Order: sequence, then structure tokens, then C-alpha cells
Amino acid sequence: MSSKTWQQEHDEFNHRLTKLGVKPTISLSDPNGILQLAHADFHAFEGNFESSPRLMLNLCTAGTGKMSRLSEHANVEGIIRPGDALIALPDTKAEGYFSNVSMLGIAINLSLLESTIGEKISIDDFLPAASNLHHDPLITAVMTALWRDAEVNGLTSAFFEQGLLVIFNQLTRSQEKTLLPRKTKPLAGNSLQRSLEFIESKLDSNLRVSAIAQEVNLDIRTFTRAFRAATNYAPFEYLTLRRMEVAKELLRKNHTVTEIAMLVGYSNPSKFSAAFKRLNGKSPTQWRALFG
Repeated sequence: MSSKTWQQEHDEFNHRLTKLGVKPTISLSDPNGILQLAHADFHAFEGNFESSPRLMLNLCTAGTGKMSRLSEHANVEGIIRPGDALIALPDTKAEGYFSNVSMLGIAINLSLLESTIGEKISIDDFLPAASNLHHDPLITAVMTALWRDAEVNGLTSAFFEQGLLVIFNQLTRSQEKTLLPRKTKPLAGNSLQRSLEFIESKLDSNLRVSAIAQEVNLDIRTFTRAFRAATNYAPFEYLTLRRMEVAKELLRKNHTVTEIAMLVGYSNPSKFSAAFKRLNGKSPTQWRALFG
């Protein structure tokens, strides 16, 4: 594991962007060291791409033009358009060019992510994906959702775990697999009860989906599919809904918004208020005035 501090890694991340002559509109780093996210407008470029120790997920958000990225392990070139995604493998030098584009980038420390989700992630699985531009509505939608959520809530670990696994599955699935969800046996009986009780006991903490899966002795992907099959919600969606239901009950009492935020797992009251309004259409204060 790297001995660099979170701040050092964040500064180096921004320094790499500065070397490309860009100023990000958003630049965030996860204090746990797993993730970095930035969005920026890039000028046309030709030359060597600096390698990164992280897996890079990139999404074009504006601009259209030719691009090329040639490396030892993967070559990709073509016309990039808004909504197109591409990946760059860790520790890989490359050369090429691109046009004026706006890009969202998510940099992932795979070893730390592996430790968090309890699964091995093989770089070899990403080799085919690294040789293509991806015109995939699901990848575009998930990366956009991660970006927008980060603008409000920062890099929420549980949410990003789920989003990244969806993207990874989509990038690495074999060509013969369809986009139809595989049939999954719903979580039931003691396993379902234990997972629900565990979520309920951790509403005031930064609960990771991997921790819930571990509680019922399942890997995170199997657990997520089984939980959704049983409840119609992804684990993180259910966790958020339960937090907001508890928040509504507390709003009917004499708790302040700051107190409620802490009681339902948000260290920042403004982030809690934004999440509450996103789900309920009203801020906590407005909701209390109408229903409290």
C-alpha cells in the first residue's frame, strides 16, 4: 500500500491535470485513498500520455473529434463523442492525440478497492475493454450519476462501490452475454433478516455494501443481486431510503437538522439536506413545516 497521504495523492492528481494545461471544474479525492474524480475541459493534445498507477475511467461530456491512444497493451482510436467512455490501464505509458473535449475522469486504486469489496480484480479482464471506445448507455448513465452525486455528496464510498461494480461488469462481460439481468435467487430467510437488521443498526455510520455482504457470508456481487431480487432495491438505495424514513420521524420531534444528519449517517448537514430533498422533493425544513 502506498505510504503517501491522502493530501499528497490529491495534490499529485491535480498536478497531472495542470501539466496538461487544464483547470478542473471539480476535483475530489476519497480520504480512504480508493478514488479520485475530476471533470475538466481539455485542449487538443498530441504526444505522450503520462502513466498513472490507477485504473482510469473516462467519459466524454462535450466535444467531438478524433482521438488515439497507443500503448504496449492496448490501442484505441476513433471519433470520440459526448457519452463515449474509455479506460486506461494502470502503469501504462502511451502516446497519441485527442481533440478539444470535456472529460470526466475517475481514477481507481485497484488494490485498495479489492480490499474493500473482498474480491480480486484482474487487469487482464480489462484488456479487451481498453482497446475500444464504449458507446454504452448504461456506462454513460452510471458515470454521470457518480459525477452528479459527487458534486453534492463527495465520494460516498458505498455509492461508488456499487457504481464501479456495475461499470466493471459491463466492461468485462463476454460478448455472448446479453444485457438481460441474470436470474438470481432472492435473499431470503435468516440471510435477508440479518442483512436488514444489520443495515438498521448501522444507519448512523458510513456503511459499506461489502460489510453487509460479509455479514451474510456472500461476495458483494452475489449479495447485491440477491438483495435486489428480494427487495426491488439495490442495497445502497435501501440504506438511503431507510435513513430518510428515520429522518422524517426525527423531523416530527424537536431535533435540529444538524442532529438528524448525524443520527442518520451524514457528517455534513448540507449533504444530508441535499439527499433528503433529492428523494422527497423538499428540504428537511420545508418537509417539517408541512408534515411535522
